[in-house]
Amino acid sequence: MDSRRYLNILMLKITNRCNNRCIFCCDRKSHETIKDLNIDAITKCLDEQKQNFEVVHVIGGEPTMHPNFKQLIVNINNAGYKEIVLETNASLLNQPLINFLLNNKVKTFIVGSHTTSDQLYFNLTGNKNGLRNSFNGIKKTILSGGKVIVNIAVQKKNYKELKEIVASLNAIGVNDFVICSVIPPLFLDYSREEIFPVFSDIYPYILDTITSYKQVNFTLQYFPYCVIKNLEIYRNDSSQGAIHYIDINGILTPMKLDWTSHLTIKREECIKCKYNNVCNGVFKEYIDFMGWDEFLPVINEIKN
Repeated sequence: MDSRRYLNILMLKITNRCNNRCIFCCDRKSHETIKDLNIDAITKCLDEQKQNFEVVHVIGGEPTMHPNFKQLIVNINNAGYKEIVLETNASLLNQPLINFLLNNKVKTFIVGSHTTSDQLYFNLTGNKNGLRNSFNGIKKTILSGGKVIVNIAVQKKNYKELKEIVASLNAIGVNDFVICSVIPPLFLDYSREEIFPVFSDIYPYILDTITSYKQVNFTLQYFPYCVIKNLEIYRNDSSQGAIHYIDINGILTPMKLDWTSHLTIKREECIKCKYNNVCNGVFKEYIDFMGWDEFLPVINEIKN
């Protein structure tokens, strides 16, 4: 995502409803009690903040499941924001809804897609037909003129098929991918060993994918750069401008782009590393169960 176009972002969590139950989701517990952001209450806030933000980033849950989803999109559009970004699993995107969204300033769709296997998709999300529906939603969105950025959460069950995931989606027109590590402190119902892979095991698959698809735009998130060497150029741009977050209760708070920084740790040796200034460190919980052995400071010249 070109950060120059996203100087000031208002993130809007409108619902915790979701038709997926992803085993690595950071919001799993919230699904136990359905809650939707009140459209009337948020309209005033949208109007008040329109001078401060250019882009509204709509998230959930699955935001398209909000009972007044279309009205919310219309309200954002009427408030005068330049662009709306929709974060979705795409499984509910039919052609009429896509047309409506594109006609109401929704230009970018950020879609989570984590496998090419129907069975693994079901194992990861609990959604039996979700992969097919999501793939079709992505394809229809691109054919209709929308931009799709695919977010791949790399975890133990899917990292070996990373290149296949990119290949299948690139074939239908996806040219932007965010490859991110799952976040170990957020696991709730599953053991860390079931979900979280060893960082150094992931690296060959990430490197192979990126070098095989040089025409594709990649962003890497939440990886320590000492174990994915020479890939720091794909880091998320933390120089973006103001980001504020309106939660499900309608509370507006500032948000850091590197919002996981309080979950990570560095040790004294990291100061020696050439990646020190661009790396956020390692998840504390990862170190608790895996240790520091694979994280060695890179002190030689780095080749980009």
